[in-house]
Amino acid sequence: MGYKITIFLLIIFLSTFSLISQTQNDIPENVKISISGSDVHLSWNKVKDALGYKIYASDTPNGTFSDISSIGTFQDTTWFGNIPNNVMKFYKVKSILKNNLNIQISQGSIILSWETASGDISYKIYASDRIDGSYTDVSSSGIFYENSWVTNITTDEIKFYYYTAISQEGESGPSQIVGFQKIDLYTTDSTDLNFIAIPFSKNGIYASELASEIDNCDAISKWNVEKQAWETASDAGYKWLNDFLIEDGYPYMINVTQTSVYYICGKPIQQPQYNIITTPTTDLNAIMLPLDKYNLQNASDLGDNIGNVEIVSKFLPQNQIYQQASKGPFGWVGDFSIYPGQPLFVNVSSDTVWPDSSKK
Repeated sequence: MGYKITIFLLIIFLSTFSLISQTQNDIPENVKISISGSDVHLSWNKVKDALGYKIYASDTPNGTFSDISSIGTFQDTTWFGNIPNNVMKFYKVKSILKNNLNIQISQGSIILSWETASGDISYKIYASDRIDGSYTDVSSSGIFYENSWVTNITTDEIKFYYYTAISQEGESGPSQIVGFQKIDLYTTDSTDLNFIAIPFSKNGIYASELASEIDNCDAISKWNVEKQAWETASDAGYKWLNDFLIEDGYPYMINVTQTSVYYICGKPIQQPQYNIITTPTTDLNAIMLPLDKYNLQNASDLGDNIGNVEIVSKFLPQNQIYQQASKGPFGWVGDFSIYPGQPLFVNVSSDTVWPDSSKK
């Protein structure tokens, strides 16, 4: 990400603010500087979906830039501040976006946090049980702390949130959505396997890093569909063996040494398409029911939606066995309910790609 530099009087430099959290489309373009009387005027092009902007300044181009937004005045995409006494000054402009909402679950609390924008007076929190469902104002169920909101963990299995900012212009549009899913993990007298999926983005972390988020997890396995076999990363004490990258939207079998609850949280994933295949041996494919597939309520619904599915299986960690629904000549046998974000196995009779955007 480059810098935009302008020279005007007293060698005053201006540049956009370059952060890892901002993409090229998020950086204010056409940034300009002018001097009027005792004021410095900064202006820039509007950034799509920006809630506001911040101004930073430094005495050197590579020095520490401090937030000086509050000592000037914003008017849409312009900022007015006093001319500094310094002979040289460097400025940076940063957009505050609607996708800056973060979620954390710690010690029985849900913590939402975001970056404040100029002109913000207050905020509202909205929640829903469905990613594309009806969101209700739940602000009063938690406590605001400047740019964060804290509430007690709920009994919900899955929950989605967004925030809005209140300014003199009114209420902003929704921020990006974040959420969590509750996963009960079990140990038994035999094995201690638990089947989980990744409905919230983990940004390419490794199995060992995912294990560090889960209490007493000592192994994580992924399904190799071509080989029809599990590949396992395990904790050897001094290091993790056979570590591998975690892919958003895919299921994993994890082993724990103690019963606990894991809350997987973050930004909802960009749903992948699964290449569902047959092999010379078995034809098992590990998938996750997408977060927006609420219309698929049973294994039979999923099987019919994919097509050419003979068996749908889910893992029962309490019993360490698979439960199967199979399609017979007279319909489905052993049907069971399913839910978005659930890891499942499907056995197919021919290759396909799913989800198919033409099927809802």
